[in-house]
Amino acid sequence: MKKTKYIIIAAAVLALIVFVIIRSCGAQSGMDEDMEMPEETATVERMTIENKISSKGEVVSSLEENLTPHTGWKLKETKAVKGEAIKEGDTILVYTNGSVMKAPYGLVVKEWNLPNKGGTFTDESSVTVAGTDVLKMDISVSEDKILDVRNGSPAVVKIKATGGKYKGNVSFVSDVGEYSGGLSEFTVSVTFDNDGKAKLGMNGRAVISLDKAENVLAVPVDAVYSDGDTAYVTVKKGDKTKDVEVETGLSNDEYTEIRSGLKEGDEVIVVSSDGEEWDEGIYY
Repeated sequence: MKKTKYIIIAAAVLALIVFVIIRSCGAQSGMDEDMEMPEETATVERMTIENKISSKGEVVSSLEENLTPHTGWKLKETKAVKGEAIKEGDTILVYTNGSVMKAPYGLVVKEWNLPNKGGTFTDESSVTVAGTDVLKMDISVSEDKILDVRNGSPAVVKIKATGGKYKGNVSFVSDVGEYSGGLSEFTVSVTFDNDGKAKLGMNGRAVISLDKAENVLAVPVDAVYSDGDTAYVTVKKGDKTKDVEVETGLSNDEYTEIRSGLKEGDEVIVVSSDGEEWDEGIYY
């Protein structure tokens, strides 16, 4: 009886060992299948490739200054309200002699430094204003991108509150960065014309165009790999493939310009970029 019991236990242990070995082999086989690089293809197309920088920022005035009242004259009353926009030519304040100070452009009064009503203006009297006709957005650009940004570069400012898009240009590129988190950040200003809806203090996003290539042949970036200084693309024709040397141009996060080596309509192999080497080349 005991001998039979031992035989049953030994058989169960042996069956368990066989089961574990089979499962292990199956899992390894599944892992090998998962490690195989899936083959995807794309067609060489003509398109516009553009490099951009995008960053959030606050809408501020492009012009702030102190307007100086006429020294020696006296204040009758103020017409503008602090923080409220007024148009060019509107009255800011009235003197006791009937003369007025008018807004030289659309603006907001930020601060008053005036005598009481009936008091005389001195050299220290002033009205601090911020223009509202031409606005700007200051954004931060990291040091790895700042050398691509130039004064005059075209840009678009998108303001969430108004739903508007405003064409503008880069008007300032700082030469002094502020170190933060391993990289230095540089201030870049984008200036744009107000349509009357944008208000100081609103937030939005500025998109700066860096480089642009129009009507060029292009492939997904993951279709291009390198061997030293030479770039290649694997072209697929039916069941056959061929590695073709290509000359590349402008690239962004999605596409790479192909200046020579391919023609429109060619089918190329695309491999997801995950840091793995493929065909002895390293993907960009």
